[in-house]
Amino acid sequence: MPVSPAFDPTTGASGGAASGGGGSSFYAVPFGDPIDLTDGWTLYDPDSLIKSVTFSGGVHTVTWNAATGSSDYNWSAGSTHRAPRWYQSALIDGNQLTTDDVTQNVFMVVTDNTQRGDFDNTLVHGICVDPTSTTATTIAGMGQAVTVFAGGAVTASMGVWTINSSSVTATSAPSRSMATAQYGGRHTGSVCFSNLDASGLRVQNGSRNGTTTLSAGADLRWMVGVGVRSNTTNITQDDESLRFKLYRKSFKMNLTGVL
Repeated sequence: MPVSPAFDPTTGASGGAASGGGGSSFYAVPFGDPIDLTDGWTLYDPDSLIKSVTFSGGVHTVTWNAATGSSDYNWSAGSTHRAPRWYQSALIDGNQLTTDDVTQNVFMVVTDNTQRGDFDNTLVHGICVDPTSTTATTIAGMGQAVTVFAGGAVTASMGVWTINSSSVTATSAPSRSMATAQYGGRHTGSVCFSNLDASGLRVQNGSRNGTTTLSAGADLRWMVGVGVRSNTTNITQDDESLRFKLYRKSFKMNLTGVL
């Protein structure tokens, strides 16, 4: 019977495998290319609020049709969400994630603080169950959030979003934010964030717990939503919202043998 080394001679990892297992390294993992909402994503926009979305140099620019302020367009308020959102199947290496799976999802947003938008607006970026629902608990979304006042010297507030609430901060003027959501196991789980400066150093952090139990075996989706910052925010024809760049890295651990 062959003998396996107790430790990898190059990394010191136990079990004779390189750190991370199977020869893969979990050190300095790249995010890869920025998300492109114009390629492979479906827009759900029940009130036809989006005039156009463009993607250039990794940055999205969203142009709007006119709308009267409503809590329906605020991702952090109310029980009804009619704000626009893009979605696609939540796949890892071609495998469809479901509500039974416990997953780790790392979301990254970089904002263009030279163009905060023409109205007080918001962005959410996360994982969910049903992005084509208008009921917050049926969408069951969790991830990161950005809210911003239009124009002026006010910095975007960044943090996390769960179902219909958010925790965000503009402390020390972050220009990017990373949120990590542990989602699944038939529950929306928890999400934490670290807001960063341009050098990648922490300026603020926080977290929120989800409160929604999920049905068994439902397929999951990635989702990006845009909307208003407050329930009374009006949108004028051809207004733009905050320009943004998005990244995501997700994984599901193999729990066989440890349960």
